[in-house]
Amino acid sequence: MNTPQNDFYEYVNAEWLKTAQIPAEKPATRSYNQLVVDVEKRLMAIILSHI
Repeated sequence: MNTPQNDFYEYVNAEWLKTAQIPAEKPATRSYNQLVVDVEKRLMAIILSHI
């Protein structure tokens, strides 16, 4: 197990590094990616409902 003294990055991010999944079509992931996806879906639904 890492301690803050010997590897702070690993200590702070260990759980995220174990569980985070970067989608194959994305070069990276951010904490607000799902928010962006949800907003895009809602906007598209609004636009399509007015056609």
